[in-house]
Order: sequence, then C-alpha cells, then structure tokens
Amino acid sequence: MISLIGNKKLLAFSVASEISSISVLFFTPDFTGKVLAVLLPHLLASITLSQTLWALLPRKYKKPYPLSLIALFIIIFATPVVSYISLIIMYFILKYQKEKISYPFEFISIWKSLEEFKVPKRRFGEAAIREFVYNKNLPSEVRLKAFMFLTEVITPETVQLLKIGLSDPNDEIRLLCFTELSKIEKNISELIHKNKSVLEKARSNMDYLDGLERLTEAYWEAFYLGIGDEEINTFYLNQAYKYALRAVEFANENNLHLDPHVKLILGKVQLVKGDYEEAERLLNEVLETNIPKFEVVPNLAKLYYEKGNYSRIKKLFKKYPYLRYDYSIYPIYELWVNG
Repeated sequence: MISLIGNKKLLAFSVASEISSISVLFFTPDFTGKVLAVLLPHLLASITLSQTLWALLPRKYKKPYPLSLIALFIIIFATPVVSYISLIIMYFILKYQKEKISYPFEFISIWKSLEEFKVPKRRFGEAAIREFVYNKNLPSEVRLKAFMFLTEVITPETVQLLKIGLSDPNDEIRLLCFTELSKIEKNISELIHKNKSVLEKARSNMDYLDGLERLTEAYWEAFYLGIGDEEINTFYLNQAYKYALRAVEFANENNLHLDPHVKLILGKVQLVKGDYEEAERLLNEVLETNIPKFEVVPNLAKLYYEKGNYSRIKKLFKKYPYLRYDYSIYPIYELWVNG
C-alpha cells in the first residue's frame, strides 16, 4: 500500500513538472531562458516518471540494474526532446523558405472549353458553316450535317444560325432546328423555375442570396444566347439586371459574401445598356477579385472600344500578357499588342 501511494505521488509530481515546463514558456522572455525552463522541469519529470514505470515493470525487465532504469529514463527524456527539436527545425524551414511565384496559367480558360474539342469543330471549316446555312443550293444531306454540328456547340452565333434554319425549305432541317431551340429554351426555363423555387423556400439569408445569384446567371444566359425574339431578350436582360441588383443590395444589407460573377454580369448588362461609366466601375471592381482575368478583360476591352479609347485597350492587354495563351483571346491580343 505504501509503495502504491508513493508511486502515485511520483506520477503526480512528474505530470506537474511536465505541465510547468510548458507553461513557463509564456512567462520567460529570452530564448535561453525558455530552453532551460523546458528542459529542467522535463528532466525532473523524466526522472520521477522513469522511477514510477520501472517499479511497475515485471522483474525480468529490471535486470541488469541500474542499466534498465537508465535506459527507461533516456527513452522518456529523449522522446519529447526529439519532438521539440523537430518543431524548431520546421519553424526555421518555414520562416526562411522563399515564396514561390507562380505564373497564373491556372486561369487559362481553355480548360473550360475542353468539351468543344470533343466535337469535329473544323469538319467544315469555321467560316464555311455560315455558307452551308445560307446556301440552299448545296445538297440537303450536307447542309443537314452542318446544322447537326450547330447543335453540338451552343453559342450565341450557333443559336442565331439555328433560328435561320426554322425557315429552311428542308423539312428535316426545320424540325432539327425547332427541336434544338426548344430544348435550349426548356432547359433555361426549368433552371429559372428551379431557382425561383429556391428563392421562395429559402430558410436562411445564404439560401436566399444563392437563389438571387443563380437567377441572375440563368436570365443572363438566356439573354446571352439570344434564344428569344428582341422583346423576350430585352425581358431576359432586365430580369438579369433586377436580380443582380437585388443580390448586391441583399448581400450588403446582411453582410454576406457576394459571388463576384454577379457583379460581372451586372457590368455586362450596363455595357449592353450603354451605361459605360457604371459598367467600367463594376468591371474594374471584378478585376480585383479572384475571377479569372480571361472572363473580365475582354469585356473591359469592348467597353474601351465602344468609347473609342483604343490606347487603353493596348495597355490593358499588355498588363496581362498571359491572356495570349487563351485560344479565343489570342487573335485579339495580337491585333492590339503586336498589330
């Protein structure tokens, strides 16, 4: 019983010494003092703990004495020390390592367009597609293949060519174009309906803001593709503007983080509406966010072009030279920088 009580006291003293070796770090100002403040109590803690554990060892592990006790003490003492030394080495490695400056190639938007490379984009040649659409004297099966190609790459240009196909004398072409345009319009309508439902059922401010942001993107996509007539497209544009403004105001009122793409869309809307001052302000704000420059700079360049400020276009592209690595921007970059 006396031996058990003694072991408990030694164990308690060991734990108290180890705790004190860590706690005094906060009250010792110089580095040497900190080292001594840790090692001395830790030494006492290791001695008492090794005695406690040695007493509990089976008799066969206690021989030869005192080497078994010394070995146990060295193991207990060295294990935390090795950890402390490793932490110190890691601290100096992290403190003095040089920051790696990476070129922002991760922003190349070509990765967003990989799907387009899976289709035979150059089967007819880029400029030939319009000829296949407009020239009704070409064989019907060749023109039908051209229209089928248009359904694989949905852009504002291909949507307009599909609209032309609605009045084509070939029944198959008309049906193909009508089906594809209906599918595009249905997908966007379903997306708008879904996000309106999210807005109505929102249980938190974050859910409500998310609904506003997604509605802004859906209405802008509908306008951007030009799936409707002029009146409907104007409606889509105004709806994108309305929900973008609501999203910005709601985020500001509730101190929430706004998706910067909403401000980008708002800047594009103002550019379409001809409010160049507001568009420039918004696009420059977005340019300072984490949105890839590939999504913002072309819109700013278009704005400066509309204002006739051609020198700023050249400065803009020179500021971001890596834009030339984007396959869709490269010709424009070459024209304004090296042309």
